[in-house]
Amino acid sequence: MASGSFKPGRLVKGFRGKTVPRERTALAIWFWEIDRVLLSLIAVLIAIGLVAVAAASPVAAIDRSTSEIAVNPLIYFYRQLMWVGIGLPVMLVISMLPRTQARRLALGMTAFFLLMLLLVPILGNTINGAKRWIDLPGMRFQPSEFLKPAFVVTLAWLLSLRGKDANLPVIPLSGLLTAIVALLLMR
Repeated sequence: MASGSFKPGRLVKGFRGKTVPRERTALAIWFWEIDRVLLSLIAVLIAIGLVAVAAASPVAAIDRSTSEIAVNPLIYFYRQLMWVGIGLPVMLVISMLPRTQARRLALGMTAFFLLMLLLVPILGNTINGAKRWIDLPGMRFQPSEFLKPAFVVTLAWLLSLRGKDANLPVIPLSGLLTAIVALLLMR
């Protein structure tokens, strides 16, 4: 884009004090206000993870192969790539949510996956000597892995309430919630 393409008055101060165009679509707001350093670090971590899985996948495939069944050497890399392909768009959509919607989503996810964590001893399957997984038709998942990011956002919101009202008992409440989650994880 040429340097003269922006006319005076087309740029305004954004949410975090950054200069953003007057266009206010969700994508434009996201693009101008996203933390690019954090986004770059996430991309680097994803790339490192993909390289690590690609390096380990052939060894794991050989371990799983038998004389009758040959496992594709890059099967675990392809699975990881599939989950990255699903996870990136989900991450980008969630990063575009307004704070109130993101907070509600985190609270709902925390409640749901806390309930799922309570159901692991009843519905869970034992894999490698530990009962951590819940089997659903077509997929198996660990509720604790989905609970962690949602719980962090929920806890951050709860602790931020202390700034609005210093009399709220948010520290003991957040400690109690963390202890409950920790006990469920250890169980």
